[in-house]
Amino acid sequence: MRGLRLLLPLLVVVSGLVWWEQFLLASGAKATAVTRTHEAIVIPGSSFGDWLGVPLAELVLYRYHDGAWQSIPFQVDEVDEDGNYVAEFDGLLGANDELVFMAVDSGHIVTATQWVSDTFALQQPRYQIAITDPLDPDAVGWVYLYRSPTLPRSDTVYVNWSNETQTATAVSYTLAFAPDDFLGLASISLNTQPQNVLDRQKLRVEGRLFGLLPVLITEESILELLDDPVALTLPITGPVRAIGGSSLQQAAFYSQQANLSVSFSLSDLPGDLTVDKIRLSLDLADPQGSGLAPATYYDSNVTAGVPVDGQPDAVPTQPLAAWQQIDGAYGGFVSLLDVAVGSGQTGTYYLDDDTFDPNDTGDGRSYGDAGFFITNPGGLLQVQQQVYFLSGQQGNQGNFFAQQAANPLQTSSSQQSPPGAPQPPGFDLFLPLLVAAGQET
Repeated sequence: MRGLRLLLPLLVVVSGLVWWEQFLLASGAKATAVTRTHEAIVIPGSSFGDWLGVPLAELVLYRYHDGAWQSIPFQVDEVDEDGNYVAEFDGLLGANDELVFMAVDSGHIVTATQWVSDTFALQQPRYQIAITDPLDPDAVGWVYLYRSPTLPRSDTVYVNWSNETQTATAVSYTLAFAPDDFLGLASISLNTQPQNVLDRQKLRVEGRLFGLLPVLITEESILELLDDPVALTLPITGPVRAIGGSSLQQAAFYSQQANLSVSFSLSDLPGDLTVDKIRLSLDLADPQGSGLAPATYYDSNVTAGVPVDGQPDAVPTQPLAAWQQIDGAYGGFVSLLDVAVGSGQTGTYYLDDDTFDPNDTGDGRSYGDAGFFITNPGGLLQVQQQVYFLSGQQGNQGNFFAQQAANPLQTSSSQQSPPGAPQPPGFDLFLPLLVAAGQET
């Protein structure tokens, strides 16, 4: 009979898990399809419920790539009940602990019967972790968390931190603090180049003592007013990230990204001081001297950019820029800003003027000095910066990274039993098989 006709559905019963895996394999899913080179994956230990209490030394992370199993850099950071990162807690996987690895180190999906060749691992279940990108449905990657003390670990290291020198050295940057001299960043080098592109991080607190006498507090003089030390102490330094800090400053360093935050209560300043304005900014060294020239400044209000050349430019102060970028000859960085304060009006700060100012700190000049200000501030000030370091001259990338930050990668974890062992409960999927008109049933 020709034409459209009603066909009897054929009920096909397949294992939900195997069907899904085979579908993904047949659809051409490829290794390292996740293209976000800057983004790390952080998964709480609670996602691996059956392994809570397992020795951390027995956990190892693998991907399947180019037809072979490969170990990838990872770490499990211990977090105590108060949410603090601790160097050594109990050495066992806890619900608050965090598995950390780079998204681009993910690989192919494999079937539930494909396993690493390791006697101990073959006696234990594993966790399959899928990484998906909400901005790109085709960007999917997989990694596999095994339990084995004998499986080889990756020896790749993406970041190092020294408490002694207060220096972070990563794939795309080296940055350092000088806590004996002032609060904030002291230097930034990009992409293995030795030149320091930063004059310093600058702080300005303008106010009046007893409501009359003008007062100016800088990143240097504020050290005299703080009870807590400003040196960063990071209890966690692993191959993928270094993280920690104090109640004043917190930091997390990754291969191509640094997250910096400052929390400060204005009530900690002298009670007879009225604060009129606060400014926090990153002032570059002369791009001609650092080799960064030609350099360009972009922000969410100035998407066409202005040259960083020591000559003043018209950059709007309102609204507060959601992101700011420096783009130079051999690299640069995008900084996403999140400023919260109890009260006050926020705005964008920018100054590019090489006129010498004897009252300024650092080199006394301003090159692409960018950040934010708050007028009539009060209460708790909290500043968070996500800094993405770039290689080469790339033009405006600010909105690209802002979109990624607003839509982080997603993960899902599922436990799989080794070959020959009963698989975790799945589901039976009933599919009606429809045959096109004109074909035989």
